[in-house]
Amino acid sequence: MVGDALQDPVFVKHSRSSLLSETGDVVETSFPIKLYPSVKDLTSETTKLLEVDQAVINDQLDLVLQVYIYEVQEANAELYRKQNAGEVVLLEEEKTAEAQKMNAEAALFACQQAVAGELFAKQNEAEGLMAVAHAQGVYVLTLLNAFAGNYVVMKDYLMINNGVYQEIAKTNAGDVAGLKPNISVWTNGEHISE
Repeated sequence: MVGDALQDPVFVKHSRSSLLSETGDVVETSFPIKLYPSVKDLTSETTKLLEVDQAVINDQLDLVLQVYIYEVQEANAELYRKQNAGEVVLLEEEKTAEAQKMNAEAALFACQQAVAGELFAKQNEAEGLMAVAHAQGVYVLTLLNAFAGNYVVMKDYLMINNGVYQEIAKTNAGDVAGLKPNISVWTNGEHISE
């Protein structure tokens, strides 16, 4: 019986238990105490408990690691989505900017062409006016030489040739006709009979 007691651990269930510590001090506890008959049993039980604790710790670490990996993957996925959204927005903005640049270049080219066309037209008009002025100068000089340098005779010729006198006569006749003049003839009292 004594051998059996040494083989199995003994549980002491008192409200207060007393034990001797390794230093010989009395230790009092208020919970059940498991007594081991040998140090080997105590070491074996402690090793088992440590292995169980280590297994629980490993399971918890695995769980924490899995949660961590999942959260990292979720964060990376969210970052990837945001980066892709940002890249899409950036790409759209680049395309919009490129389109605006092309529109501006087209407008500039059209404006340059319009200005170049206006310049060409004005240059041609100026050249035409210069040619007309030169031709008129040659014409006037030729007429002046034909009239032996007499400017008054040349002026009268140009006015007659261009119909200026005829237009003046028509204008004067129209003005007089519009007046409807009432002409009275005064005499010295002598009556003229017809």
